[in-house]
Amino acid sequence: MNGYGYLQLAKQARRTRETMAMRAAANRRDPAHPDFEGFTDFEATMICEGEFALAGHDPQNVTEEMQVAAWQHLIDTGLAWRLQGWFGRQAMALIAAGICTR
Repeated sequence: MNGYGYLQLAKQARRTRETMAMRAAANRRDPAHPDFEGFTDFEATMICEGEFALAGHDPQNVTEEMQVAAWQHLIDTGLAWRLQGWFGRQAMALIAAGICTR
């Protein structure tokens, strides 16, 4: 194999590693995936606000399960009660509906 062939193989290997790393990072941000690491406070707040891109998520890939997990994070950490009133009212409505737990 000539030098060009090795260069192509190296580029392909690098792209494969980058793709695998991106998939692993996406899995850690998906509550449905076993590797889910949880949301940061900022990420959960932005998801609850509907600002998916600011939270680092593609809007087409944000599921209802992710939104519920983000609200549960705000409730569990107490942020729902410390942020502006809308968050607390929404959290209480989700709790009353049985979607989230206190």
